[in-house]
Amino acid sequence: MGWSAVVEPFVYTLSARCLEDTKLISFESEKLRDMMEEDNALGFKIMQSTAKVISTRLTHTRIILVGERGLSTLTEY
Repeated sequence: MGWSAVVEPFVYTLSARCLEDTKLISFESEKLRDMMEEDNALGFKIMQSTAKVISTRLTHTRIILVGERGLSTLTEY
């Protein structure tokens, strides 16, 4: 999911590569944001899915950092 289309500053930071035949759906980001603003239920569902994607990516990043640093936890702030 290209969440940078709906989260400021709207700059892509990652890319993806498909390892098998894949069908993609693309939207013009400005039109998508307009649709989300006009239809609050749609906007909520998209942002809820976006939050799940970001949460999963942060969890995987934390796991990688813990493994690389040999730490048992990353709870110290």
